[in-house]
This record gives sequence, structure tokens and C-alpha cells, in this order.
Amino acid sequence: LFAVECGGFGQMVQKIRRDFSERPQEWAQLSVPALLYLVTNISVYVGYDNLEAALGMVMYQSKIVFTAIFSVTLLNKKISVNQWCAVFVLVLGVIAAQGLLFPQPAPEAHAHHGHGHGKHGGGRSLAAAAEKNRVVGMGAFLLAAVCTSFASVYFEKMIKSDSKPSLWLRNLQLAMYSGVIAVAGLLINDYDEIARQGPLHGFGFWTWCAVLNNALGGLLVAVIIKYADNILRSFAQGLAIVSGAVGSYLLFDFQITA
Repeated sequence: LFAVECGGFGQMVQKIRRDFSERPQEWAQLSVPALLYLVTNISVYVGYDNLEAALGMVMYQSKIVFTAIFSVTLLNKKISVNQWCAVFVLVLGVIAAQGLLFPQPAPEAHAHHGHGHGKHGGGRSLAAAAEKNRVVGMGAFLLAAVCTSFASVYFEKMIKSDSKPSLWLRNLQLAMYSGVIAVAGLLINDYDEIARQGPLHGFGFWTWCAVLNNALGGLLVAVIIKYADNILRSFAQGLAIVSGAVGSYLLFDFQITA
């Protein structure tokens, strides 16, 4: 897209070199959101691995709160009373979805003679493990929400700066930073596995669909940030909560409680 905007690959390379020489500070600053977006993606996958999809999406939508806070502190934006009320309702929704607002009573365990004590101990250990996974999932989504909120507001501040940079150039810069950091992490943690089976081992149809979805979503988010703002984007993504809950109900037998 940036090559099309520049009128060819050669012109794109020249523009990148000129921008790098004229604005080295902005190139360095873009490493911050690039790293945070990478942490966000990893945290989201960890969260989904330890928490139901619908609850995870609700937890992740707490980024609206952090986006509002960072927009006020970094961009000096004025948020209306209605928007703050919507943020407050979202917080209540996150608490209710995690079972903290109206906690359900835990089923009583009955002890049995003979081997009953062993079974009871095993049940408690399984419950403790499930609770631990739930805490890990909630923590991962909370970390992802904070990171993506700060990165988005930071990126909006750079996109709407006085230098009026190209949207596609900034996306290209983010991709370059994220790619370098991600590849370095893979080589450090999984070098032996990659050397033995290749870097794309295990990539199937749905894996590529997830990669394509993330790529298109990143481009769409950049356009929204350029021509609107992060708060509007966050509220628009609230529809994903409803879609995720319905999808989890249909595909994974997720039970939606009253």
C-alpha cells in the first residue's frame, strides 16, 4: 500500500531513507507501540488458552477504560459525561461477567467413606488448578488491555503530529519493529524446534486465517485512528462482545447466565 502511495517500489525506498534521515527520533519512538502490540498479541493468546472466549472478550474490552484514561493524559482530550457513564457500565459488565458482582454459590462436596477422602482431595486440587488458570487468563487479558490502550493512544499522537506522516509508512515501521522483536523471541526460545521442523511447522488453514485477520484488523485500526480516534474505535468494538458470546454459545457450549 505504501508503494502504491509513493508511485512505485523505488520511490518507496527513497522515501523511507529520506524519512529515516529527517526524523530519526520518530523512528525510535515507534519502537514503543511496536513492542506493546507484540506483548498484546502474546497476552491475548495466553488469555484465550486459560479462559472462555466470551469472558475473555469482555475482560479485554476493559481497554476502553484505559484508552479513555490515556487519551485524557496523553492527548488532553475532553470526554463527555455520557462517555464516562458508558465506561462505568462497561466496568460493571466486566465485573459481572467474571462472577464478582453476583457470585454463584460453590457446590458442596460430600465426603465418602473409604476412598472418599482421596476423591475429595483430588476434587479440591482440580478446582484449585482451574482457578489458577482462570487467574492467569484474566491477568493476561488485563495486561493486553493496558498495553494495547497505551500503544493505540501513543500511535494516534504520532499519526496526528505536526509532521503529518504517511499512515502506511507508520504501519510499515511498526511491522518492521514487531517482526524483528518477534523473530528474535522465536530464535531465543524455540531455535531447536525451528531448526528441526521449520518456522511454519503446524501452520494450517485456520492459523493462516488468524494471521490474515490480525493483519487486516491492524490496517483497519490504523485507518480509524487516523480519521477518528481510539475512544470511538473502542466503543465500536464493543459489538465484538455480543458476537463472541453468541459464537461461544453456538460452538463451545458456553452457558450465558442471567
